[in-house]
Amino acid sequence: MSSAIDVIENLNILTSHIKVSEGEYFRVYSDPLGIPTIGYGYALAIKGEDGRWKYY
Repeated sequence: MSSAIDVIENLNILTSHIKVSEGEYFRVYSDPLGIPTIGYGYALAIKGEDGRWKYY
């Protein structure tokens, strides 16, 4: 069974990896697929099956 410390350590490692691989932006930008994004890969909206944007 994992301890809470292991979970937190693993989340910190994962977050660091994402920041390095995706970059970290403190403004809204379009990712390579044209999805409005902020931070390090947080999609602000995605296109639904109907082609319309769904905002989060």
